[in-house]
Amino acid sequence: MPSTTLYIQENIQSMILDYFEVGCHIDALELIETALISYRKPSTAILQVMVGLLLRKREPNEQKHYKEHWIATDKTHDLLLKILRIFGPRIFDSLWDTFDHSHLAEFKRQQQQLQYQNTSDPSYTDDDDDDGAIDTSDHAESFIHQGLEAFEDFWDFVSQCLKYSDEIALIQAKSYLHLLDILVSVLEQDFYFKRDCAANVTKSTLLTIIQKNVVGGWDRFERYLDIMLEPFGSHQNDCSSMIITKQKALGGRLLNLMHAISCYDIPLSMTSLADQTFRSSMQRGVDCFTNLIKYIKFDSFILQLCDCGFLDVDWSTVPQRYHYLKKEKPSSVENPSRWLNKWMHTYTKTRPKKIKWKNLYLHVFLIWQYYHSILKISSLRYDLDHNQGTVVIRGCNDLDNDALSTLLDDGMLKTWYRQVTTWMEQCRKSDVVVSSRHYDDEQHWEQRIELLLDTLTF
Repeated sequence: MPSTTLYIQENIQSMILDYFEVGCHIDALELIETALISYRKPSTAILQVMVGLLLRKREPNEQKHYKEHWIATDKTHDLLLKILRIFGPRIFDSLWDTFDHSHLAEFKRQQQQLQYQNTSDPSYTDDDDDDGAIDTSDHAESFIHQGLEAFEDFWDFVSQCLKYSDEIALIQAKSYLHLLDILVSVLEQDFYFKRDCAANVTKSTLLTIIQKNVVGGWDRFERYLDIMLEPFGSHQNDCSSMIITKQKALGGRLLNLMHAISCYDIPLSMTSLADQTFRSSMQRGVDCFTNLIKYIKFDSFILQLCDCGFLDVDWSTVPQRYHYLKKEKPSSVENPSRWLNKWMHTYTKTRPKKIKWKNLYLHVFLIWQYYHSILKISSLRYDLDHNQGTVVIRGCNDLDNDALSTLLDDGMLKTWYRQVTTWMEQCRKSDVVVSSRHYDDEQHWEQRIELLLDTLTF
């Protein structure tokens, strides 16, 4: 990319906007694609029109243009990602301003007010800082009608994207999810550029769109979790598999980004995030929690969620000398040996509060997941060096060989396995079949438990 960023030529910008306005979307997108080849920067107006294209409501009588809409939707998504890769996340700053009550927009308005007071030109705006960009906001607005300004804030938009409704056409849902993918990618890229400095991480765009508490920190995530966990609810089987998979992935990416930021020494509470995530997911059922785990990329976060799960079990069978581990606070730099001690001396010794199939499944899942996450974090990692052959690479927090051998000791696992089979037998004896549906449900949980047990190494 050239050292000096040039905008798309004014006559080309006008042509692009004209094409959009008359419905020649593919032609407009091809002009943008051509401009990007020479690293020409699109104006704010063009970005807003592209966003408007993804948000535009599709009417039933537009079925004859169905294929064209699919092509335009995919191409717009691809071009916006390309713009992000070339010019970085800052080019999308103007989009956050367009939400109705965006915290960024409020901050920006304050800045503009200061600039207005400090300049002799009353028509001065931020757009005057855009070298080479023409003022086409009115032109763009005539096409957009209602874009992101139709949503209260970013999270209102996320809620609309992740909330299932059989009234939403497939192409409409896909368009919304394409735009959400862009915005989440912008948030991720913004964090990526700031990740090397904790002071910069506190200025991440994501933190500006999360409400602070009275002392200036972040520890209330209920609203955001309700939104992010929506795709993992009980309705998931009623929705298009393509749409629900995309919704889950985007919800997971936002949650992963929150956790990544919480790992820094900033006022975003890691403990509160894990605790509220576990409670919010369990309120939607065991399946919501277990499905969510599949989309979490940080094993340290998974271990914290499992820790929350083990707080609500029967500890009476755990030796008293290890009860102190129950009260330990999580840490982003916690030594894996501590996780191993919890798993080996306490969690495998606990029991569900009620010996019922669903409770037993959750207990087995927590043990199973904890085991695999520790193993994944702590096992040896191999890098292939073509000159020296295969060499073993260890991290500073990895388990030593003795601890790793303890983790892989099948004797301890077999002891726990025998206890689980005893509980399963109790469940079978206590089953009272009141209906075929009840019987099928109990069988369902039993089969899932057996599947988890089969995937553990004995």
